[in-house]
Amino acid sequence: MNVVIPMAGAGSRFVAAGYSIPKPFIPIKGRSMIEHVLDNLEVPGAKYYLLCRLEHLAHLQNTNLPYRSDVAFIPVQRPTEGAACTVLHAETFIDSDEPLLIANSDQYVRYDKEAWLRFLSESEAGIMTFPSTESKWSYAREENGRVVEVAEKRPISNWATVGVYSFRRGSDWVRGANRMIQADKRVRGEFYVCPVFNELTEELFVRTFPVTEMFGIGTPEDLQRHYDQVAA
Repeated sequence: MNVVIPMAGAGSRFVAAGYSIPKPFIPIKGRSMIEHVLDNLEVPGAKYYLLCRLEHLAHLQNTNLPYRSDVAFIPVQRPTEGAACTVLHAETFIDSDEPLLIANSDQYVRYDKEAWLRFLSESEAGIMTFPSTESKWSYAREENGRVVEVAEKRPISNWATVGVYSFRRGSDWVRGANRMIQADKRVRGEFYVCPVFNELTEELFVRTFPVTEMFGIGTPEDLQRHYDQVAA
């Protein structure tokens, strides 16, 4: 399985709060945020592609990531038009029949890992979810156990997405993402990862995987609130 993590955002909230270290490399209990995220989403035999801003690569020296043979870094030289565009920097590696997992770089999840691995092997496409109605998340709406619609920053159901998305074939996501971008379907001016499912719901049987708990750590406030839960 290929695991792609886009982490090329500006992290403007952390900059405004006085952080001098880019968000993915902020230390949490002695390790960087992105290292905790990778360990949290560990998939046996996976290859991890981290899409990182070119100017942030120097911060890798403060992590163990350069010594991992299962991790590759793809530099992003300039701001993109959204996370979906960032993920497409890895198109050469993921446009294939190999399974694909796309994950945000700023969440920590408690879930049944054995059940999750079974879910990955049994599903054409999947979305990790948790109960919420806050408008800051993405949402998935199901009918008869099948996802029929997703929405970004708009609660269309009581199930928010964690920010972890799976595909039996990476080429499916690439096809949907390119279709979405060609149709210029943006949310608040950007191309997000989750809305790609709207291009594929008629072609793929998309399922949800509810997690036990989800801790967002993507803002200074959420990181402070959930700091103790990471790697607990």
